[in-house]
Amino acid sequence: KKNKSSSSQDKEKNIIISLDKKNKSSSSQDKIISLDKIKSSLQDNKKYSSLLKYYPLNHEINKINLKKFINASDLSVRTIIRKIIKHTLHISFERFLLSFNEIIKKLLEFRQSIKITERPIFVYLDITYENYKQKSNYWLYILLKSNLNKIKIKLINKIDDSEIKDDDIIVFLDDAIYSGQQMGNTLFKFNNYKKIKLNLCLLVPYITTKGENLIKKVKKHNHTLDNCDLIFFNYLLIENDTNKILTDDEIKTIEEFYPYFFETFDDKYLLYFDHKLADLVSTIPIFYS
Repeated sequence: KKNKSSSSQDKEKNIIISLDKKNKSSSSQDKIISLDKIKSSLQDNKKYSSLLKYYPLNHEINKINLKKFINASDLSVRTIIRKIIKHTLHISFERFLLSFNEIIKKLLEFRQSIKITERPIFVYLDITYENYKQKSNYWLYILLKSNLNKIKIKLINKIDDSEIKDDDIIVFLDDAIYSGQQMGNTLFKFNNYKKIKLNLCLLVPYITTKGENLIKKVKKHNHTLDNCDLIFFNYLLIENDTNKILTDDEIKTIEEFYPYFFETFDDKYLLYFDHKLADLVSTIPIFYS
């Protein structure tokens, strides 16, 4: 359960993302805005106020509620519950921001290494959906722009932009990748019919081994990308799912207490974020919501 009872000042601490492009402290074109400089009032950034909100820094599992939950559970599953919680990774919002900043630094180092620092960075987003601005990748696009406010960032939704040239960077964004199916589908449909030599950069702070491997396989099946390089920029590579953490008998036992077909514990990843909770395809929201 998320801790909703905290009232002390440090636990109620909030962070605000600032998109103030008037920040003049950057001395380098590629300088990353520090976490302290990110904090400022959204009132000065009315353009993005509907996109970026106050986020509590901490939604740790409430130990009091956890104890009550375990004590109220059947004896046969108490050890399983403890094991699930022990292996659960909670990503605070502050930690997420720092990890996102870290992979942006890696992207800039790569950009410098291939000597295209004068070129814009292109960000691919599917804007054909009416609610695309409500998606996490659009929110990350806004964060990216706020961090790189002296670099030209151009949003694209297809490859026919006349400004795109050989060796340019195309960024794909996501906060986390679990199965890899969604990003894989994006790459599969990405039609590089001009056969431009591109650097396809996936900026994803948290990604599973399974997801990464699937994306690599899908890229090989899109032959319009044969002359493109696929580069992963991540902060943490997640290897273990519930199949490696729990035994088959443990999964079977706990699923008996959650009889609905969609409440399964097989092949799930035990992590959650302050800013977002993945759906039941990837994790076990019944434990974290």
